[in-house]
Amino acid sequence: AEMFMATGDRRYEKMLRADLDPADPGLLRWGWWRLYEGWGCALRTVAFDGPRRGMEPRFVEACRRQVVEGGRDQVRYAHACAYRTGYPLEDKRQGTATWYSGADRAFDAVVACLLEPSSDLMQAVVGSVDFDLGANPNNVGFVTGLGWLRPREIVSQVAANQRQVLPPSGIPVGSLRSAEPCLERYGTLPRDLSYPRDDDPLRPTPLYDRWSDTWAIPTELVTVSQARCLATALFLAGRGGAPTGHWRAAPALLAVPSSVRVGEPVTVRISCPTLDPSKAVRVVWERAGAEPAFGGPCFTFKAPPGRTWIEAEAQWGDGRRAFATATLTAR
Repeated sequence: AEMFMATGDRRYEKMLRADLDPADPGLLRWGWWRLYEGWGCALRTVAFDGPRRGMEPRFVEACRRQVVEGGRDQVRYAHACAYRTGYPLEDKRQGTATWYSGADRAFDAVVACLLEPSSDLMQAVVGSVDFDLGANPNNVGFVTGLGWLRPREIVSQVAANQRQVLPPSGIPVGSLRSAEPCLERYGTLPRDLSYPRDDDPLRPTPLYDRWSDTWAIPTELVTVSQARCLATALFLAGRGGAPTGHWRAAPALLAVPSSVRVGEPVTVRISCPTLDPSKAVRVVWERAGAEPAFGGPCFTFKAPPGRTWIEAEAQWGDGRRAFATATLTAR
C-alpha cells in the first residue's frame, strides 16, 4: 500500500488488491479486532490517499468504511464502560487486559473522526484519554510525569538504570492489566498478597481497580503504541484553536550556595527568565541518594558529605515545563 502511494506504480496496486479484501473477516484479529497492525495501516493508507492515486472508488470506499467502523467500535466499548475507556467487550468477557492504553486504542476513533466527524467519536477519544490521565478508580495518571499520583516503577531500561528515581516524563503506561505480575525475585507473592484475589471465582478484585506500582511487562507500551498515543494527544491539542506561536523549552537555573557544611540545611531555588516558578502547579525535586520531593520553587534539605547532584522539574498549568540541574559539594 505504501509503495503504491509513494510511486504510483500500478504493479504495487495490483499486489495490494490481490492481498487486501476489506470485507474479508480474516482481517479481524481473533475475529473481532479491526484495523490490527499492518492491516489497519493499509486500510488507512487507502482510505486517505487512494483517491489521490486514482484507485477504484468502490475499493477506496470499502477501506474507508472499515476505518470508520473501527472508530465506531471504540464508541461501543466506551459506552459499555462506566469510566468511558475503550476497553473491548471481547476482552472484558474473558477478564484479560494486556498492553492496554486508552489513548492507544482511541487512535482508531481519532482517524474515524477525521473521515466522519461526530460527537460520539469525540467523546470516545476524550473518555479514553481522561481514564489514562487519572479519571479512573485508582486516581492514577498513566503518563509519567503527569498527575498527583503517578507511576514510579515502569518497564523501561532507561528508567531502571538512570540516576533519578522517577522515570522520564511523558511515557505512556498501560492503564489496565489482568493480574499482579509474577516477578523473578518475588515469584507469585504479589499475586498472593492481592485481596480479594484477582482470580477469585466469586468475588475477584474488580479489573478496573487492579494496579500496583511495580515492574509489569503487560503495562509496557512499545514504540507503535506510544506513537498512537502521541497522535491522539496531538489531535486533541489541535482542536484548541490555531497556535499563537511556537514555544521552546524555557531555560532554568538552580541557585545553590557556594559554600556548604555537611549536615547543615541547604535551600535551593529554581529560577526561570520567561516563566514564574512561584506560579508552577508543581515542582519535582530529586537529588542523589534521596527520595523525590514535590513542592514549590524552593527546596531545603540537609547537605550530605561530598559532591551531590540535584535536579528540579517545574510544571505549569498549561503544560509547559522547565528543567534545571546543579551540583554542590559539602565539607
